[in-house]
Amino acid sequence: MLILLLSLACGPRPCDVGDLASGSLLATVDGLSWSATGASWSESGDGVQIITADEGGWRLTLVAQLTADGEAVLGALEDGKEVEVPMGSGSFAALYPSGESISYAAKEAEDGQVRLRREGDELQACFEFTATAADESIATLDGGTLRAACVGCP
Repeated sequence: MLILLLSLACGPRPCDVGDLASGSLLATVDGLSWSATGASWSESGDGVQIITADEGGWRLTLVAQLTADGEAVLGALEDGKEVEVPMGSGSFAALYPSGESISYAAKEAEDGQVRLRREGDELQACFEFTATAADESIATLDGGTLRAACVGCP
């Protein structure tokens, strides 16, 4: 009980992407390990968009527009500062299984979140979400971490 109270009092754990190489992603999708390369990010209005290559059975798009405090993500991302972005309010995740004509989307606050930190031209992210397809099937992504290289950074 004491450990639970201490963890709640300290807030969420900081995003730690460990020694992932730039452009790499690690996650668990529906209980199975997934790794990919080719992760990149770019500015998208007042937010950011992160994409991965179609690799390891999946492709991912994350769009982050507003922080949990309602601030525009791009303005909040100062070097080394971590920001929390819930799904919803223009922020979403889309997960695409390779070779299938279905996609899964997480677009409501209760669907999940992403924590972002900018280090120079690199964006680091920790994320988890539950996404739903049009046929109401569900994909759950847990323990997602990535390092994304910037495309078109000034």
